[in-house]
Amino acid sequence: MLPRFVVHELHDIPNLHSSRPPPPPLAVAPGDVRSSDAGEQPGGLDLRPGPDGCWELLTTAFGESGSVTVRAAPVRHTVPTVGYVVEEASKRGRLKPELVLPLLQRNKQALADEWGVRDPRSVLKKVAALGAEEELVLPDGAVIRGSDAVGGTRRGRKIAVLGDCCDASPCSGIAAGCDLLVHEATNAYLPQYGDSGGLARLQRETAAHGHSTPQ
Repeated sequence: MLPRFVVHELHDIPNLHSSRPPPPPLAVAPGDVRSSDAGEQPGGLDLRPGPDGCWELLTTAFGESGSVTVRAAPVRHTVPTVGYVVEEASKRGRLKPELVLPLLQRNKQALADEWGVRDPRSVLKKVAALGAEEELVLPDGAVIRGSDAVGGTRRGRKIAVLGDCCDASPCSGIAAGCDLLVHEATNAYLPQYGDSGGLARLQRETAAHGHSTPQ
């Protein structure tokens, strides 16, 4: 059984490679409808760039991490091409159990008697949900404040995936500060394996074909 998927199409991708003419538009017959035999489902969107020249592909909930946003921006290649950035939303700070557990253990018997809580550790979830200005008062009068028990907001992780290109600088705005950068490097100058002509020549030829070198 084939997996089902939806195709979203990015429109108005510029051709940034000055030495190559833009490719001709794809010939699509009027009313052309893709077959669902391969698993494609209806519901795909035509996506166009925003004022910043980038595409907002989707924002979706992702487990307990909050949400994930996928954006795209043009890169320079021999055909219209984009790079992608996947970014998590900022997340709540982490609970500081080393500060909270001693207070809960000190109230172990009272928590069982007054709150019906047998295991003090089960209260940690309630503490983790406290807002910065919220408090939890324990049976012995001890106060656990959210601002003390939970760390500050954590920045979400960001991954930039830049495929075939010889210049990814148009992606710099949305990729800035990424935690992981995946970038193509098609050609490397390796004279020990027979390459000749020099690094500068290889870099010129590689860029002319819309690619990058690791150097």
